[in-house]
Amino acid sequence: MARILRRMLTSRRAIAATVAIACLPLTVIAGAAPASAASCTIAPKSVTLYEKTRAVTFDVPGASTWSVDIPDLFVFAFDQGDFGSSPVVSLNPIIFTNATAGSHDAVVKQDDEADCVASFRLKRGAAVSLQVSRQASSRVFSGKLKRVNLGVPGGYRNMKGAKVALQRETKDGWVTVKTVTTKSNGTYSAKVKAGKQTWRALFAGTGTTGARASASKVK
Repeated sequence: MARILRRMLTSRRAIAATVAIACLPLTVIAGAAPASAASCTIAPKSVTLYEKTRAVTFDVPGASTWSVDIPDLFVFAFDQGDFGSSPVVSLNPIIFTNATAGSHDAVVKQDDEADCVASFRLKRGAAVSLQVSRQASSRVFSGKLKRVNLGVPGGYRNMKGAKVALQRETKDGWVTVKTVTTKSNGTYSAKVKAGKQTWRALFAGTGTTGARASASKVK
């Protein structure tokens, strides 16, 4: 199935590219001297994938016509103004692998300027749970951190050796009380001397995995 989807996306990207080129102004096709390369900024710069296909709308801020090509991810989006646009790309987690998570080059064409390369980051989604119980004048915390498994069979995998911050809510926002490290099976536990509070567990994310907070608990 993954191979079929890759072929479909590759074909769709090729068709979109043909349409975009056909719609470019004649001066660009004829090889008019482009302006100096502009700084590359695309939106979004990062996308986190979970188990379901995600529709992502790309843009090149400040450009009236543009295209974004991320070959590693089979992504091609464009907006040629009155000549047509296709800025929305569906990212299906099963066509990627865990090794795909990270930074990728995006080749950007905008207006009549020279091509430039922007950075785009694909991240795996995470999930973190939190249980809180009272033990005398202390609170005992436990939970589990896992992240999406890209490709087949999908689902989630336990995330070991990751930092999870145990936080309490204050009038000025969330404050970290203790930071723990997940075990080989993704679990964590801790005991903190504290009274009744609103608590949450926070995984701050990495370059390949998106940040995630647990549901809050009052205990």
